[in-house]
Amino acid sequence: MLRFVVDPVGRLTEDLNGKLPGRGIHVLPTRANITALLKRRGLFAKLLAPGVELQTPTAEELLTRLETALLRRLSDGVGLAKRAGALRLGLRELEEALTASSPTQPVLTLLAADTARHTREKWLRLVRHWPQSIRLEASDRLTVGAACGRAEVAVIAVIGAGPARRIEADVTRWILFSGVGAVLDDEAVEAALQAPRSEASLPETD
Repeated sequence: MLRFVVDPVGRLTEDLNGKLPGRGIHVLPTRANITALLKRRGLFAKLLAPGVELQTPTAEELLTRLETALLRRLSDGVGLAKRAGALRLGLRELEEALTASSPTQPVLTLLAADTARHTREKWLRLVRHWPQSIRLEASDRLTVGAACGRAEVAVIAVIGAGPARRIEADVTRWILFSGVGAVLDDEAVEAALQAPRSEASLPETD
């Protein structure tokens, strides 16, 4: 969910960290929901800012602002994981991390949605038997790379409950906002591995 509050001068403000003071309203962060939310200006004024002249951005302004803010928060979370020694990049580092970790240790792994088919299949096989893994597919290699401070990255892993929880929340919000990607449970992983290869599949390149 994404929280919105009204600041002291009456501006509708997104609260990505969930810590801004005042009453807030929570919204599932899809573009359609956010656009619809702006049409309920009267509800905001009544619930969040009685007696204050409410200032709301246009839908285009708010969506552009949110896109930047959500990606920045994701990048900040990846940076924190890197500084904590919890970030791994690529299939090889993911495999090494899984081999070295306890099966009960939480591991978040993210695959860029535009990754080549053979890399995606290798990723699915690696994570399919890891009971504590959080498997996410989202965005594209350029966006994931930018979050990691690289040109392009197809696969990342985050080791440890704290960093993994934050990035899971940030990526899930980005999936909802962008409409690209999914959270893959065991059933979805197995279905993806068994799906027939399509002629429209991505080429065999990384």
